[in-house]
Amino acid sequence: MSLGSLVLYAAALLFGGFGLAFLIAPAQRIAAVGLLPQTATALTELRAYYGCFEIGFALFLALCAWRREWTAAGLALLTFTATALVAGRCIGLVVDGGPQPLTWQLMAVEAMIATVAAFAWWREAS
Repeated sequence: MSLGSLVLYAAALLFGGFGLAFLIAPAQRIAAVGLLPQTATALTELRAYYGCFEIGFALFLALCAWRREWTAAGLALLTFTATALVAGRCIGLVVDGGPQPLTWQLMAVEAMIATVAAFAWWREAS
């Protein structure tokens, strides 16, 4: 198994687990960041976007890991997505201020994912 495939499978497990947690218990998961969904529509949106979208993303990453010819594309997607998440948090820190420890923890994990994915993508291209 290549480094790229290993990175993609690990990311698939991470995003898939995150998505499954939101699909099953969206109100409890979102409360960790201080949001309280107040309507059925809000809960459905959390299940769909934070749950099922993440699960779909995870399944695509796993497919890219499994299909050798798709590995580089999967790593590119993972690199860009994790980098965009870090950028969004950085913008939030500047615009919104007052970061909580969870913001820094999530940003650190996302930065690590982006770095490892970029390195694996570079290795795949070599």
